[in-house]
Amino acid sequence: MTMYTDTWVIQVLLLETVRINCHQQVLRWVTYAPSNCSPESAVNGPKEIYGPGSSYDYDDDQDNLFDIAGQLLKRDSSTREYKQDLFRLLHCYVLPVIRLTPDDLPLIDNMLEMQMCLLNGADNELQRQFQVTDGTKRIMREHRSDFARKVVNQEICLKDYSKDFLEEVKKGLDDDITIVREKLNDVQKKVNQAKEDLKNLKVDGNFLERVRETRDGIKTHLEVLLRGMAEIKNFLELRKKKRSSKWMRRAPQIESTFHSAQEQLGEQREKQKSLLDKKLLLVSVKEALRLAISDLHEDKDTAGLETSVMGGARATDVLESSTWSTLGERVSKIVHTSGDPIAEEHKAFCSWVVKLCQAGSAEEELRHLNVSFQRSTDLSLSMHEARLNSSSSSDDEFVIIHDMDVDPNENCVRRLKTEIHKHFRKMVQARKERNARCRRSTHFYTAIDTFSEVLREATPLRKLQALSKSLRDINERVGQLRTVQGEDSHPLGCDDLVTILMLVLLESHIPTVLSLYTQLRLLEDLMAPFLETGCHGYALVQFQMALQYLQSKV
Repeated sequence: MTMYTDTWVIQVLLLETVRINCHQQVLRWVTYAPSNCSPESAVNGPKEIYGPGSSYDYDDDQDNLFDIAGQLLKRDSSTREYKQDLFRLLHCYVLPVIRLTPDDLPLIDNMLEMQMCLLNGADNELQRQFQVTDGTKRIMREHRSDFARKVVNQEICLKDYSKDFLEEVKKGLDDDITIVREKLNDVQKKVNQAKEDLKNLKVDGNFLERVRETRDGIKTHLEVLLRGMAEIKNFLELRKKKRSSKWMRRAPQIESTFHSAQEQLGEQREKQKSLLDKKLLLVSVKEALRLAISDLHEDKDTAGLETSVMGGARATDVLESSTWSTLGERVSKIVHTSGDPIAEEHKAFCSWVVKLCQAGSAEEELRHLNVSFQRSTDLSLSMHEARLNSSSSSDDEFVIIHDMDVDPNENCVRRLKTEIHKHFRKMVQARKERNARCRRSTHFYTAIDTFSEVLREATPLRKLQALSKSLRDINERVGQLRTVQGEDSHPLGCDDLVTILMLVLLESHIPTVLSLYTQLRLLEDLMAPFLETGCHGYALVQFQMALQYLQSKV
């Protein structure tokens, strides 16, 4: 359950059993019996989809469902890969095709009640965690306040504490000062209000004095925090200038207490975040259940999802999309990616289809308008005249069709089907050409990476080996390209290397290319004499010639 999102969680809550018959290609499922129905009730009886002999258009998802299920039957069920593929089978191919019907309403109502109970429990647990976290924050504020007071009264020496600890205390004091300022502003408003009430005889003088005492106490507290933080800040800046001075830690116990409280607060915040995520999931499931109930009350089948018309966005799915995706989802992602040429072409085609349908609808409306008798008569007379003037003697060759008797939607649908097929072929061809361009553009990436190893290697021999390996890679790649184009493969020359170096220029920074030239000159001086007549010497000479040729052309 934790391996996929809450997209199909309603089906998981309702389903008791799922059976896949690979031989007959049947998917059957049984839901739990509602609390107010007997277990033998037909409401939760077996339902099925697909089935032997059923006529359907080609469905890649259906084929994958039974193919993966058949493969799982032959594998070891105890392995992690088996479990991952099983979850993928459920998430991508089984749960999406299971539809909820009005017969499932009683069970969905029960599930909604259970979900509300779980949500209330999550709220209570979250409130308790908030209280625990607030208590820890309050204790840490008290510790920092006491530390600042001791700093101001010179009861402690800042040299006894580490830099990290003082930085942490300073940061905490900065947050505490913001909180105390807000409290001071609120109490000052109460003092001003108490003054007005005293003038109007609504309160006595003792109340005003108590409010003033509270304000003065907060003000004194704020002054202590400000002075303490200023002392710590000045001390840190002074020690920063004295780089040779060492930090002496003579109070590790106090620092340990602070760090323990800080770690405890971090753990509590993580738990708080986990509870918030849990509540978010519960709310998402609750909304999905409500959406399913609303759809079923309208006698509509539902999957409990609010799906966007233009893609896979779901308002009831609060998690990121799953890394598993079906063929249809991958196609949907391509055609709905903003800025993609294929997506723009698909969008334009959809707009054309909408306009065509709108034009057909407008033409359908025109058919119901009153047509003059003269227009129909003229058409009939013209057809009779054409038949009389013709040399044919058979009446079967002539069929008089009035213009208003032709269904315009038939031609519109026929044209639409033709254009859709043409659009599909065009998109497939565009995708093939795009993939081919990508393959061609990345053809020399391996060689470029190998050539870059020249800079990373430390010894001259390693550098020469990387250089030779890069040259062999480039030779193989160029040979492959020439074979594809029907050309003869011959040894790689300087001109061919220039193209590769241009790719390096495009993919690398200028300092990198300059370093390559320097490395080649260095290798020329450091290379052992017996290597000059071998493959390493040949590779070095080839690259040097290419760089010199490139330098002369730039």
